[in-house]
Amino acid sequence: MPTVQHSVDVMVEFLNEKADKGESFDIHPFYQELTMDVIERIAMGQKGSRQFQNPFIDDVKGVFTR
Repeated sequence: MPTVQHSVDVMVEFLNEKADKGESFDIHPFYQELTMDVIERIAMGQKGSRQFQNPFIDDVKGVFTR
């Protein structure tokens, strides 16, 4: 599962950047981005990670919050 591992590694980098600021933060958006990234890479053939750069994440969130 190198694809999943890479997506997790990218998320951890983002988490470390936030944690280095020494302030509390909401972790939920990070898991939303990770989940979308893994789905797109495995099911849809996306190349590379697009966490926090995905133009479709807001559309997908909208589907689940209606």
